[in-house]
Amino acid sequence: MSKEIGRQASIGIGKESTRGTAVASTYFVPWMSIDGIDDKVATVVNETALARLENSDGYAVTRKFAEIGWSTKMKDSHFGLLLLSLFGTDTPVAKSAPNASVYDHTFTVLQTVQHPSLTISYKDLNVDLRYANAVVNSLKINIERGNYVMYDVTTMSKASASASNTVSFTQENDFLPQHLTFKTATTQSGLSGASAVNIRNATIEFSQNLVFEDVLGNVAPNDVLNQSFGVKGSVTLVHTDTTYSALQMAGTYQALRFDLVHSTTIGTSSNPELKIDLHRCSITNYSKRLGINDIVEESFDFQGHYSLTDSKMATVILTNLVASY
Repeated sequence: MSKEIGRQASIGIGKESTRGTAVASTYFVPWMSIDGIDDKVATVVNETALARLENSDGYAVTRKFAEIGWSTKMKDSHFGLLLLSLFGTDTPVAKSAPNASVYDHTFTVLQTVQHPSLTISYKDLNVDLRYANAVVNSLKINIERGNYVMYDVTTMSKASASASNTVSFTQENDFLPQHLTFKTATTQSGLSGASAVNIRNATIEFSQNLVFEDVLGNVAPNDVLNQSFGVKGSVTLVHTDTTYSALQMAGTYQALRFDLVHSTTIGTSSNPELKIDLHRCSITNYSKRLGINDIVEESFDFQGHYSLTDSKMATVILTNLVASY
């Protein structure tokens, strides 16, 4: 066994062809931090009375599982696999010539409780593992000044099994805060024609409230199932007027667009892009921050809602050179 530092470890993701059957990673992820890479157990304590004051005489393992998360820079290729597991459906469409090698991936919420499963691979100097039946539980995008666009992801899966992973990294494009355009409108259809709004920070968090399908006769979960799908976040900007305070007080819904367009050219004249449209959002928790010598800032939270008019809560389009996930 070897002593090591964290950056010698590797984590990867691959789409499973058969749910719960581990596969090799399509992408290894250049990570910043990893949480929960070790297997976990659920237990029950034996608290039966034995004519003594001591409160237990043992325990039993009732579930073996894993809950893995990581934080890193958002990139234009591997991020699509996470969106696929989160939303459930990817519809890739090639752009017109001369950009036929560039694809727009539109992610929509699959109306089943079995969104696509992934295998998470992990390798360091001491262990070589794969975690099958992994599903994305939450995905948070952080956009702030002076840093790369970052994301935090959490997954739930079956416990690890030994593997022989071959680590190989793919060249991808990083997104930066200057790539963002933010817009608001009364409807999603009005976002394209809306004026851009200057903001300072933003977070967008998707979740699908996973649960383990525990069954009798096995200590491993039978499956990892998704439940309700939601999105929320926050925006910070320099205070110039009462627009967002008024929206909150009036209970007025807004459509929001977060559009990240990379400056790199792909195909002949296209660019890597992640466009997130939220069709119907409530504005809440508006606040204005006053510092005696500071620029006055304001912030608000938003909660995404399903739009009956558009039959959608969110439209997410990822543009890259990947033909299919």
